[in-house]
Amino acid sequence: MSVGANFVIEMDVSYAINYIDERIKEFEDLRSKLDAQSADIAKRITDIDNFLLYISAAIRQQQQQPGQ
Repeated sequence: MSVGANFVIEMDVSYAINYIDERIKEFEDLRSKLDAQSADIAKRITDIDNFLLYISAAIRQQQQQPGQ
């Protein structure tokens, strides 16, 4: 089994399967964390966009008021 940096080690099949299963679980956990972070970022972008729309509307309203 390759362990990186051009190193290969010999191991029995059951150990290799267990090792691979653990690596798959690590990657699945990482993917879940990245998905959660992505959802959080998307929500923050939406919040910022809504805030900017609010500010833009307030500025337009202020500019349309007579005597300003």
